[in-house]
Amino acid sequence: TGDFVVCGPCYCKVKSIVSDTGQRLKSAPASAPVSIIGWSAVPEVGAKFYFVENEKVAKKVTEEHQIAIQKEKESQQGSSSQISNIDQLLSAIAAVEDKVLNVILRSDVHGSAEALYDLLSTIKSNKIKLNILDSGIGAIDKNDIVDASTSHSVIVAFNVKVESNAQALAKQLGVKIIQHNIIYELADRVREAMAEELDPELQENKLGAAEVRQIFNIKGTVIAGCMVTDGKILRDKFVRVIRKKEVIFQGKFGSLRRQKEDVGEVRAGFECGIVVAGFPGVEVGDVIECFEIKKILPSLSYDVV
Repeated sequence: TGDFVVCGPCYCKVKSIVSDTGQRLKSAPASAPVSIIGWSAVPEVGAKFYFVENEKVAKKVTEEHQIAIQKEKESQQGSSSQISNIDQLLSAIAAVEDKVLNVILRSDVHGSAEALYDLLSTIKSNKIKLNILDSGIGAIDKNDIVDASTSHSVIVAFNVKVESNAQALAKQLGVKIIQHNIIYELADRVREAMAEELDPELQENKLGAAEVRQIFNIKGTVIAGCMVTDGKILRDKFVRVIRKKEVIFQGKFGSLRRQKEDVGEVRAGFECGIVVAGFPGVEVGDVIECFEIKKILPSLSYDVV
């Protein structure tokens, strides 16, 4: 405890060492599996770390490593810009558009941490990827919040508390914390969080239809005299003009009238006057459909196993 260690672009002043049984230790001997708390960021799984003299050296080493990583990225970007065919271009666009939910796991004991990791690893979707960046035990502290903010992650916590100063920092940085003491309920919350990351699906809903019976031209405005034949016509929704079973225009209502008065709705069996905004070419015999576009929160129920 108190040592400085470096792992790639991350460094750590060891705040505490926790054994695989949840016991706090002052030091860890060779081959001992432990959780080290105090990292500046989440290290990569499988990366080696080593001891340095002090924080100044630790920061210098990690900064040099970050510069090397940046140069490598710039080199890769330079080579990737030479995309030679359309297949590669589409693949590159698809890769950028892939959605990912990053999570950091925290649990009360080592056994629970393993069970939670295994359960969440079974969540698969062709719409969004679940990426577990780190798994550990103990209460959620400020370092966890900083790590989550830096890596754009959600903290998933099983049967652990959030330190008061960490709760305030999470609110400040906009870090989402999902907590529960039932592991399967927690998995359901994670699925919900994945669904929330997806763009809403758009669904068309037909509301009604009217048949054009007569055309009026009043002061340059074309008004279609109609009979509502199905459902209802709502002025604040979308309009579609159909001629001989072919859609010739889609847009919005300019106005909707009944008995010379502006109205918001006309139901089947009643006559009305309709002005289609931006389309003065309405003719007798046309069908005017009224429809709406609904935004629906995507569900993972058919994509997740």
